[in-house]
Amino acid sequence: MRADLTIPEALLLLGLHDRTGRNLSSYLRLLIAGGALGEMALRGAIVRNPNKDDRYSWGEAGAVAALDDDLFLSRSREAILRKKLDRPARDVVSALSGGTDFLMPLYDTLVSRGALEREEKRFLFFSWTTYPTANPAAEDALKARLAHVLFAQGAVTERDSVTIALAKHGGLLPANFDRARLKEHRERIKEIAAGKRLAADATAAAIEAMQAALMTTLIMPAVIVN
Repeated sequence: MRADLTIPEALLLLGLHDRTGRNLSSYLRLLIAGGALGEMALRGAIVRNPNKDDRYSWGEAGAVAALDDDLFLSRSREAILRKKLDRPARDVVSALSGGTDFLMPLYDTLVSRGALEREEKRFLFFSWTTYPTANPAAEDALKARLAHVLFAQGAVTERDSVTIALAKHGGLLPANFDRARLKEHRERIKEIAAGKRLAADATAAAIEAMQAALMTTLIMPAVIVN
């Protein structure tokens, strides 16, 4: 995955139809909320509370402050602060995804980078906004990277693992990759999604991120690749 794409950004690009901009998963908001927690954990901004099972606390002050460099993560941090972090991760994911303007900073960022374009639609008295692909370069690079990981035995990074796990459980893999190839590599994909194929230098933060992000699956049914 390209270094300049966060986990939420990658999931949004995978989760939108290139031409129409429609959502490819009914659970896209939940997936991206899980991705936000995963990104924060990998950056050390949140850490598992060893005394409270699946609950998380804020990490080093510098890592938390660094979230302000990313509009979406900064807004997510603010939303968590309003609700308090010391709760089960699945509750934080649910609270994040339920915000009215939760995804807007993410759309704005990818529009400003030229990856998506904003289209205003109107029919009779109804109006809505869609976000089709503007320049496919970022998404193409993302898919090439993930295909190498999924199908060509490429080394698996922490962000790869969290992104693939959430994409798998949200049904985004068959929406973006050949179903026959997914079926052929089904066992490897399961292992990647479980964090078992991480590169040798992966840190404990990767597992923590996986556990935080996959709390999403406790409030939505898993989608199995056939």
